[in-house]
Amino acid sequence: TQDQAHRRLRAFVAEAQAQGSRCVLVVTGKGLETGGTLRHMVPRWLNEEPNRARVVAYCPAQPRHGGSGALYVLLRRRRTG
Repeated sequence: TQDQAHRRLRAFVAEAQAQGSRCVLVVTGKGLETGGTLRHMVPRWLNEEPNRARVVAYCPAQPRHGGSGALYVLLRRRRTG
């Protein structure tokens, strides 16, 4: 469901940042003719807290990594101390 996907994205971004990752690939799928729910919702979810505090930027992936059905997400460095 959308709710499950939203929670999983939030957990994935938090876990990736905690592990020190700087860039992750989020696959949304291209959807049908209208584009698909996740393709439209993931950018919105990345702009909401707590993801907003973790994400520097995101952009569509290169075709070999999923093209318009995936996003590169650049994460902030985790703060230590």
